Amino acid sequence: MVDIKDVLSFNYYTYKQPFTGSDRGKRYRITRFEKEIPGAEGEELSKETVFQAALWKDYLSYENTPKEEMRIKEFEFSPEGLKGVVAWINETDITS
Repeated sequence: MVDIKDVLSFNYYTYKQPFTGSDRGKRYRITRFEKEIPGAEGEELSKETVFQAALWKDYLSYENTPKEEMRIKEFEFSPEGLKGVVAWINETDITS
């Protein structure tokens, strides 16, 4: 089971560095992600910072795993959002 202490502090992610780990047959990657949000017609795109978490079976690296074999989810970029990432990692079954 992944604990909040296992994924480093929130401040680590403010430097845009990804964090990877593994737990019970699954691998995960957590990163800060700049998500583009389309504006109304004629307006510029805006950006929102979120956590992006990816889960996949523990047999290949992130770079070598096809994206269709991953589960990817976004979370609010905050300490509470990081807690949500950890909860999602723990409760998500990737065997099916």
